[in-house]
Amino acid sequence: MTKTQLSDEATSELICLDTECLIILLDCTFFKSQHTKVKIHTMTMLISIWEIGFNKHMTSKYVIVPIHLAGTVRSNQQEVEVIITWETHLVDGLKTKMLVEMNIMRSEQINIIILKKQIIIDICQNTVISIEIHLQSSFIKHIIHVKFNIVISSHIKQSISVHHIRHLPEQDFLFKSEDSSNLVLYAYMIDFSLSVIITQNKLNQSISIRHNQRLGHLTELNYEECYYVVINKSTQNLMI
Repeated sequence: MTKTQLSDEATSELICLDTECLIILLDCTFFKSQHTKVKIHTMTMLISIWEIGFNKHMTSKYVIVPIHLAGTVRSNQQEVEVIITWETHLVDGLKTKMLVEMNIMRSEQINIIILKKQIIIDICQNTVISIEIHLQSSFIKHIIHVKFNIVISSHIKQSISVHHIRHLPEQDFLFKSEDSSNLVLYAYMIDFSLSVIITQNKLNQSISIRHNQRLGHLTELNYEECYYVVINKSTQNLMI
């Protein structure tokens, strides 16, 4: 997290930098409180956003806003203000006020140094901006293993049966895959009664999956940090 403001007259507020976000989201109330006079645009497509386990939000509005970040030039420690302009999508009731996709930052030569709790902006004389690190409280609950031997044909998406896990609490979990150079394993929300995992073979040859092979693990789901996005025009689902 780091502090920002959207205009010279506004007060700096904490916003969230997210490692798995795909677009930039901006809370409508926070946007109005920042006294910015930028134009609100309307898209031809409608975006639906679910705060998982809670409410659904619909938006087609976005703004091009200047993001003000306070930092210091690394070479001489001079205090400066960096202004970056980004396209952001307006959402009602966004708890984090603003959710910034970190891959967008990297594409603009903005490097995030987690261990030093810093953002370094290369194109602005290596300006350093301090950030706060908040680790997710989720932890591994159970390992997921394959129930039967199976062969997945080339470029086929297929369900794999997994061992049932007894005594799971009746709640939702987040499935996270293990590293694999051959299989595409999706991260997604799943309930306590899971029996299959969706996978895809991206090779030009069949892949054999062994009985009891480890596919991934379940973690507790942090509802406050998960949003589900659907772009209706292309029917493309995005997890951020």
